[in-house]
Amino acid sequence: GLDEDALQRIRDWIRQSGIRWGLDGAHRAALGLPDTEHHSLRDGLDRLFLGYAVPQLSGDLGGRLPAGDVEGAAALALGAFDHFVAALDAARRVSLDEATGEVWHQRLNGWVDTFLQVDSTSIHEVGEVRGAIAAWCDDLAAAAPQQALGLDVVGTALKERLEDPARGALPSGSVTFAGMSPLRSLPYRVVCILGLNDGAFPAVDHPDEFDLIAAAPRAGDRQRRFDDRNVFLDLVLAARERLHLSYTGFSIRDNSALTPSILLAELLDHAGAMLAGNDGSAESLQAARRRLTVRHPLQAFSREYFSAPDRSDPRLFSYVGEYARALASRAAAPLIVAAAPAELSEQPEALGEDDAVVELGAPFFARPLPWPQEQARELTLEDLKQFLRNPCRFLLSRRLALSLLEAEDELVDDEPFLPAFDQRSVLAERLLPVIRRGAGAAEVLALAQAGTEYPCGGFGEVLLAEEVGLIAAFGEAIEVMTRAPLLPPVAERLDLSIGGENWTLGGTLNDLRSTGLVRWRYDDTRPVDYLSGWVDHLFLNAVAPAQVQHETVWLSRNGRYRLRACDQARAHLGTLVTYYRRGLSEPLRFFPKSAWAYCA
Repeated sequence: GLDEDALQRIRDWIRQSGIRWGLDGAHRAALGLPDTEHHSLRDGLDRLFLGYAVPQLSGDLGGRLPAGDVEGAAALALGAFDHFVAALDAARRVSLDEATGEVWHQRLNGWVDTFLQVDSTSIHEVGEVRGAIAAWCDDLAAAAPQQALGLDVVGTALKERLEDPARGALPSGSVTFAGMSPLRSLPYRVVCILGLNDGAFPAVDHPDEFDLIAAAPRAGDRQRRFDDRNVFLDLVLAARERLHLSYTGFSIRDNSALTPSILLAELLDHAGAMLAGNDGSAESLQAARRRLTVRHPLQAFSREYFSAPDRSDPRLFSYVGEYARALASRAAAPLIVAAAPAELSEQPEALGEDDAVVELGAPFFARPLPWPQEQARELTLEDLKQFLRNPCRFLLSRRLALSLLEAEDELVDDEPFLPAFDQRSVLAERLLPVIRRGAGAAEVLALAQAGTEYPCGGFGEVLLAEEVGLIAAFGEAIEVMTRAPLLPPVAERLDLSIGGENWTLGGTLNDLRSTGLVRWRYDDTRPVDYLSGWVDHLFLNAVAPAQVQHETVWLSRNGRYRLRACDQARAHLGTLVTYYRRGLSEPLRFFPKSAWAYCA
């Protein structure tokens, strides 16, 4: 078995080795596709094992680059991954041969033993899978014991068997959870039906193109929507004391109203008309419908669940004391009242039910945090650049120790036809050192083809050759810019007075030459590149090393920019550190991309 850490490591290896789909070239050829192994499991595993066997290999071996940085105990996870892929390949080869139900019974149970781990948490589910296999094989043995079947037929039949809802559910205990059909004919004190959304129930029927019943329906033909309508009616009649019908009434994306199931809408219309009585006006019908409908807030900690009955719907309540205490403490904070725009407030009919005046609770930062302590008044160039990239994230991580992790991207299993947006930079990072050492065009192209950044095939080869040419030209431009000898790194500390406090900004300038500071990155210039280059340039001018021009050149894939000498560098750095100091106490409303778009 593989634990969570090993699974995460394997996911990272899959990305690093370029695995997309397919076991190997033979597997693809069996599907009628070219027998290339590029981006297959076999190709990726070979790269991972190559990285484990020859970790110091700087070039390619047999047309492949090593990947993964596999070392130490991580090799056990790699071995388990390889064993899993081998088991998949063996199962695939066996499944190519048609067989009788008895043989399929042995195969399927063998695959359950191989691929499913049985423990206390999964024993029930695995038992259900084995039961479905046994039931299907028994039915096949009774109907056609000698009939040989292929994997497509077996897979479809077994999938339908596993997806078939549980039958024969009986009331047990105080609350019974079941599908709608099994318990439709029995009486209950309370019946709760969830998920009555439009399009979900009744289910939308999509008949096959060759379905003659759907093409020419006749009286008496079974229709799924009519069956669902009868099930709904039976469950409504089964409720003796209370009937609870639930659906998603508002979109989770933009809070727009969503319609319920047509069956629920019809029931609400009929019940509303009965409650309204003889007064059939639109107002009375809407009032009756509001009496029947409970609108729940989006969040379980909404204030509406804990307000007095005279201030909210008395049917909304909660037993969670933790939420009640949190709301009580929040109520003591000052409220921010956001009035509607003047042009709308003059037209009440243009406002919705809750749009005229909106009361917002106290913001996340009700007041600035205390000024940073003395140990926080020493920062580096990298600290300042990270802060300017995203001041709010920097504040959360440095002062509140909050790390907002981004959602992990799903593994890609599509054949790549174009390189991913970041693969050009990855390719350039590999090739530029080789190009700058004077490697020939053929050697550089072979090294590029040994990687997984670009798709295979003729189209991918054309794109790769074009990109290699651009990278080579970029390398030549770097050589022109760096003809002057590289100087030793310059490490300095600047003392600044910010708000009556002593602050220290330290940093080290690398890539320094007599012509100034030279930086490059093989990608289109982004706002953060301008920010990073500007901060380094200011530090260069503030430090003012001897026999060095106080200029900065930044080379990018789509051009270059040059920053000339600045006489007020220390003052500009002081301004940036002032913003840094403020940004450690409250959110600084600075967004590099938007600011650059506005200025440019």
